[in-house]
Amino acid sequence: MSSKTQKGEAQPISEHKEYPIFDKLLNIKRRLMVLNQRNDIQLLDEILDLQQQVENTIIELMKLRDGVLFKKDHMNNRTDDELNKVCQLISLCFMTLGKWHEGPAIFCQITAIKNCFYQLERIGIYDEKILEPYHQKLKQLERILIEDEVNYGISEPIMELVGYNYHICKRIYDELLSTIKDISPELIPIRDQLLEIRSELVDVVSQDRYTAQDILPIQQKLHDIDSVRGENGIFLYQDGLALNGQATLVDLLENNFNACHDLLNSEYSPIIESVRQQLIDVKNELQEMEITSKWSLRQTDLFPYQIQLHDITRMLHEEERFEGEQGVIMLSYLVSACYTIILNMMGEGPVICDELMPVYNQLNTLRECLKRLKRLNCSLAEGEKMLYLLKLKSIDMMRKDGAFYDENGDKMEGQNQCVFILEECYALIQELSDDTNDEEDDAQVERVEESSSSISSSSNGSSGSSDGETSEYSDIEDSQTSSKNER
Repeated sequence: MSSKTQKGEAQPISEHKEYPIFDKLLNIKRRLMVLNQRNDIQLLDEILDLQQQVENTIIELMKLRDGVLFKKDHMNNRTDDELNKVCQLISLCFMTLGKWHEGPAIFCQITAIKNCFYQLERIGIYDEKILEPYHQKLKQLERILIEDEVNYGISEPIMELVGYNYHICKRIYDELLSTIKDISPELIPIRDQLLEIRSELVDVVSQDRYTAQDILPIQQKLHDIDSVRGENGIFLYQDGLALNGQATLVDLLENNFNACHDLLNSEYSPIIESVRQQLIDVKNELQEMEITSKWSLRQTDLFPYQIQLHDITRMLHEEERFEGEQGVIMLSYLVSACYTIILNMMGEGPVICDELMPVYNQLNTLRECLKRLKRLNCSLAEGEKMLYLLKLKSIDMMRKDGAFYDENGDKMEGQNQCVFILEECYALIQELSDDTNDEEDDAQVERVEESSSSISSSSNGSSGSSDGETSEYSDIEDSQTSSKNER
């Protein structure tokens, strides 16, 4: 599948048959926005229902496009644009619910990286230090995608969408890196000066008001760097030959000069000034949130900012709209700065403490077994269901007042992830069961527990807990195989 950079104006929907899908996506987005306004993102069932609707909509779209969501040299239309927005919002919901390290949750992170890369391409001013955090983040996200693909932890429609955008990011990263990796060491100090000047320009453009006196000293630094070039525009020679990296330095120098020129001639058109002020407001609000609300932040608080930045990024790709306008590169500076803050606020995800990690791993194993049965269209027999319910109840009973506590009585880190998976397992069991009578299930679990307790008290207590856990999961795996064979 081609991972060609998606530039250019979002085209009108070319085929009338995509309009129903476009309308469905609009309705899903509205429901997500309403949930966020009501602070009801914690309603697990509603989020999972909306995620399923998104998956079904993607499947419908793939069928209309002959089984491929994005064909070679695909040009985004309004349906793609709305799908992107909805998936970003769903992704933020998953992060708020604690599902940081799952495929759907990484979509908004990939989108933020992709849009940062688009702006770096446009600005043309970066180095390895600027790219390295993105590289590390992409490696982390790739590990999640590979794990989900191997374990079938993510549906095919979501995998195609997330994987497609990931490969775009990876390709742009490789292209960005290739343009700077061959710079001779002797030219690195000049490059670093130019990058420092770029940072100064970003600081200036982020101000509501600035004067020529803020720009002229920066411009003078550029003239000083330019003056060391020889008659042929070459910075340095060695043994009569120009050092590698000349073109990169010239591009950096010219881009900085262009930025200074735009700032000094700051009579921007109304549309440029309007977008600039909007981006300054977004950047200021994000910075304030980053400082004051870091520990109380819900990722869904980023809803409105993601939508605004998405629309502005799309506008910047509509080159005809800004043709001949001064100040466009300044907008790219600001967009890049905003997305960088958002990525920092997304962070690495909440930490799961060591004491809670065994519970987290057990729940993940149970969920994976249940998901496999669901993919095979199997149902749980009564005995099989009891195995799962017994294990889940044993974990559930470790909680006090709905939370997991350590030996000191403190809540352990990683609550959201464990509680979310626990509830999801219960929901999957109910979905896979022919009989959904919860009261009868509870009564049966209690009877089985009493029987197990009696047997345990009369048996030799020399078996280790790890052996018991292995045996328990072996029973579950056996039941899984039995269901598959019956199917």
